[in-house]
Amino acid sequence: MYQWGTFGHGDIRAWGAASDSGYTLRALSWRPRLAIRADITSGDRNPADRNLETFNALFPRNSSYFGEIATVGPANLIDVHPYIEVHPVESLTIALGADSLRRQSDRDGVYSPAGILLRSGRRSRATHVGERVSLGAEWRVDHHFSITAIYSHFFAGEFIRETGPGKHIDHITMWLQYRF
Repeated sequence: MYQWGTFGHGDIRAWGAASDSGYTLRALSWRPRLAIRADITSGDRNPADRNLETFNALFPRNSSYFGEIATVGPANLIDVHPYIEVHPVESLTIALGADSLRRQSDRDGVYSPAGILLRSGRRSRATHVGERVSLGAEWRVDHHFSITAIYSHFFAGEFIRETGPGKHIDHITMWLQYRF
């Protein structure tokens, strides 16, 4: 993806790339799927100039772009996310994954999923934002009804610790879904 245009007296030059690659071992019981997601979005190289180089996802598909715990959004970020999914029975999917999050530019900050600056890059040149692990399960009770539960833990990285409160975060969520 590439974004270009003008903003005030400066130019917009931002970019991003995303992939989700994996392989399902159908011959094995539980049909494990080994996969990796990788995303990179540009950050501003020089906050003092007029140009905007931070990628803007505009309308991300939901508030939790990199998992159910919405710690950061898709701007100025490198994300590597290996994961495995298994199906102990046809109606149950269990997923275990880990994210490694880094800033693409050490001059730019970290943004929320909505694109709002959470932490400026002025106080730290560290790129390590943190890691996140998650364990989730989805049970499809029938054709219409499913139950999902997810636990995530975010480990604050060097950049988070150097730019304000650097606490780890635990997040548990559960929802019921009815499809017509």
